[in-house]
Parts: sequence; C-alpha cells; structure tokens
Amino acid sequence: MDMDALSLWKDIKATFWSEKFWFPKNLTWESLENKEDGIYHPQLNDLYLVLPIAVFLTLFRIFLERYVFCPLGKNLGLKEEKCARAVYYKALENAYRLNRRPCNGLVQNYDLTGLAKQTDLSIRQVERWFRIRRNQDKPSVLKKFVESGWRCTFYSAIFTYGVIMLFDKVWLWKPVNCWEGYPHHHVSNDIYWFYITELAFYLSSLALHFSDVRRKDFWELFIHHIITILLLTFSWIQNMIRIGTLVLVIHDTIDPIVESAKMAKYLGKQNLCDMLFVGFASIWFITRLVIFPWKIVYTTLFMAHPIVGFCPGWYVYNILLLTLQFLHIKWFFVICRVAVHAIRTGKTEDLRSETEEEVSDENSVHIAATQKSG
Repeated sequence: MDMDALSLWKDIKATFWSEKFWFPKNLTWESLENKEDGIYHPQLNDLYLVLPIAVFLTLFRIFLERYVFCPLGKNLGLKEEKCARAVYYKALENAYRLNRRPCNGLVQNYDLTGLAKQTDLSIRQVERWFRIRRNQDKPSVLKKFVESGWRCTFYSAIFTYGVIMLFDKVWLWKPVNCWEGYPHHHVSNDIYWFYITELAFYLSSLALHFSDVRRKDFWELFIHHIITILLLTFSWIQNMIRIGTLVLVIHDTIDPIVESAKMAKYLGKQNLCDMLFVGFASIWFITRLVIFPWKIVYTTLFMAHPIVGFCPGWYVYNILLLTLQFLHIKWFFVICRVAVHAIRTGKTEDLRSETEEEVSDENSVHIAATQKSG
C-alpha cells in the first residue's frame, strides 16, 4: 500500500512538473541548471530559506509590535479599550460559534425562541447578548495601530529597497525585456534576497492571517496572499523573476501610504488621514488599474509567448494575475465608497474594518449581571 501511494505521488509529481506543461518547445528543466557561465538560475532548493526567514520576520514583528508600536501608541494617547463582557451561556456560545449575527429569528440551526427558553432570557435580550458578544471580540484601536505600524515599517523598507534595486535594471523601463533572452536571466544577490524576503513575508502574513484584525475583506485578502505565494513560487522555479519583481514593487507602492493613513486615523489625525487617503487612492488607480494591467498583465498575455514560445503553463500565470486584477478592481470600488462617504460626512472611514455596535442599557443590565450558564 505504501509503495502504491509512493508510486501515485511520483506520477502526480511528474504530471504536475511536466516539461511539456511548464516550458515552451526546446526548453527543459535542464535549461535552468547552473553552469560555469556567470549566470545564476534560481533553484527549488533555494526556497528552503523562506521558512526560517518567515519565522524571523514573525518574531521581529512580535518584537516591534510589543516593544515599539504598543508603547508608542499608548504614549500618543491610545488605550486598550475595555468592552462589556457577555455572561457565559453555553447554548449562546455554541450558537455564536456558528453564526455571529442572528437573522430572521434563526442562528444557523438555532431558533432564537429556543435559545431564549434555554437561558431564561427574552428574545430581545438574546439579540443584545449577541451584540455584546460581537463587540467583545472587536479589536481595540491600539491593536489596529500596532498592526499597521508593523506593516508600514516592512512595506516602506522593502519598497525602498526594491526601487533602488530595480532602478538600473533594463526591464523596469521596458517590460518586454522580462522575456528577451529567457530563461538565461542572471539572478544577482540583490534580486535574490528581495524575492526570498518578499515570499517569506507573505508566508508569515498568511500564517498570522487568522490572528490579525479581522476585516470585511478577510477572505479576499486571504486569497490574495495565496495567489501571491503561488506566483512567487512558480516564477522562482521557472526563473521568471524579472516580471515578478515588477509585480512586487507595483504592489508595494501604495502599502506604506495606506498603513500610514490608517495610523493617522487611529490617532485622530483626520486632516493627515484625508491627505494620505487622497494620495493612496490616486496611486492605487495609477499603479493597480493602469500600470499593472497595461504594462504587466499585457506583457504576459500578449508579448511573452511570441518571444519565449507557448506552453500550457502560461494559463496558470495569466489566471493568477487576472485574479489579482479582479481583486484590485473590487477593492477600488471600496476605495470609491470611502471617498463618497468622506465627501458626504467629511470623515474618512476604513470601510474594511468592522465597527463597534451600540448596545442600549435597557435590559442589558440583566445580561451583564446574571451569573448563570446555559
């Protein structure tokens, strides 16, 4: 049985990494082997470095958040917010784990009337319990500030490094050079560490995604991380590093600005937040709705295969890139909603975040005071 499983795994591996699938005609995996010719082709074994660097970035993030941004936030006036805690009811907690928001009298398979009978509460009190319970799980402004501080620090550093690294590269100014001479593109040390560090960061972000502040685009961002990791991994193995560096720098351009805008918002610096938001929205439009589709996606769709040759693997890259573009368009509509909201109210809000719900004092005193478990 073990031999059959091993044989099956080898067949799957051979099929997945088929040269006919991933390479145009006349190119094979041997084409990417390193020789004594001064050209370094990235190797699969290089990716073993990603895991320890991801662990380091995670530990470094914890250090910065705990010992730098948390004290900084407190010194700037942010505090750990203490919300009213919902009294523990076993029946309500079980229902809450299935669905945090009662709708049409039901919480998944739970009837609110039945929950009220099990807990000796009225239906209205049960509904208020769910509001209190949701607010109990909401992150504090300080936690949001701390997370944005880490991301702003990393994105600022990696974007600066990426721009300096790419400034003298021919493919930065003429993306068609991403394909001229493929696959024999030398990966210098600066590109090597830029790529590995970016991949490690997204791996770390994916690992911590479920413990970070949960936002309305939680799953979209989760998919974004997975797509980015797949693109970086596949492009590394096939030495499509040049186009990958452009994708990374374009995406990193607006991240320091948006995280800075969030930090300003959390600190109550509304004017600064508004100015940063205008810059962020403008740069987002230029980089992700103009440069990315017309300079990057266009080259992979229409310019790469006439130069390099066609293979089915191009479908993988183009589908992943187009999925990213779909997310960019979707998020741009969110940005437009924020802009419209700001024009109407004079305040820029982060519509991706969940907002705290108001819970009236009426009858909620009973919930806070009752010490009874269901």
